[in-house]
Amino acid sequence: MNPETKHQTKKRKFGAAKHADAEASSLPVLPPRRSTSSLAGACQESSLSAAWFGEEVGSRCLAEANPSRAVCRVAPCQTPAAWHSLMDDVLNIVARFLPPSSLRILRLVCRSWERALGRRLLGIRPEALPAVPLAARFPSLRWLTLSHCGAAVSACRPDQLRLLSTLRDEDLQTVAGLAHLSALSLYNCAGLTGEGLRHLASLPRLRRLNLGRCAALRDAHLAHLLRLPCLQSLSLHRCPGVGDAGLALLAAHPTLAVVLAPNATCDAGCAALARAPALMRVVLHDCPRLGTAGVQALLHAPGVRQVVISRCPHVDQRQLTGYSLCTQLTRRGSPQPK
Repeated sequence: MNPETKHQTKKRKFGAAKHADAEASSLPVLPPRRSTSSLAGACQESSLSAAWFGEEVGSRCLAEANPSRAVCRVAPCQTPAAWHSLMDDVLNIVARFLPPSSLRILRLVCRSWERALGRRLLGIRPEALPAVPLAARFPSLRWLTLSHCGAAVSACRPDQLRLLSTLRDEDLQTVAGLAHLSALSLYNCAGLTGEGLRHLASLPRLRRLNLGRCAALRDAHLAHLLRLPCLQSLSLHRCPGVGDAGLALLAAHPTLAVVLAPNATCDAGCAALARAPALMRVVLHDCPRLGTAGVQALLHAPGVRQVVISRCPHVDQRQLTGYSLCTQLTRRGSPQPK
């Protein structure tokens, strides 16, 4: 072989070796094989990595853990599936630092977040009641407002429109079982009667109840409120069917301390209410048939500390003098009698 042929042969061999080195450098470098005990840990790490750091990291961990190179599709971290896999314990820790308004928004992310965060909500104002009991979805509720639940427009006069809740008596069955509920507003529930109040007996910690503008309530229906052992504050404002007989029933409640009296209250009703053992504050607003004798009966009660009078034209302030300093009489906008 002449020198020129030897030079061409060496050149071809050198080019092939250089090309092989370039191909080898482009191949991925695999880590050393792990033992069998480490493969299980790699599989666990791969599932977390796939969920939190995306498809690339998750696929790499799966390739290390599975020598057979089985194909496994992993959802990227920006998809809702990754947020769906967030553990409830982690979500509850985050929820401790968020206001209730943010918790209501986060419940819209997915169904798992709705279930987890619903267990932490302390108060809701729903526009419609769910088919399942509220205790199953919101077991930690502290306050509940049903004033606008199924609201409909009502025209009392052609020049006056207002919203009325279409809540029915049987709808209050969903409220039963809320063991931590302390405040309930049924304001503007015009169709509520005594059958609806019967369902409130299963609320052992209820302390504040608003029954304002419940036009279907009657005096006898208030007897169901005596089954609430912790009731302290009650509003009966704008309840046309409730009067002195209803206040006489409430006088037997052992813990009732604050009462917003109905507009049909007379002197006899105030005298009966003054016998309530825990009564401390009475609000008399827009009571046209109330006289000075009824207010004096309340002021003579040993536990009463404040009587608020507003728009009661037959109450004479000049006759309400000489009482103890621990009793406060407040008048708001009442016209002076002539």
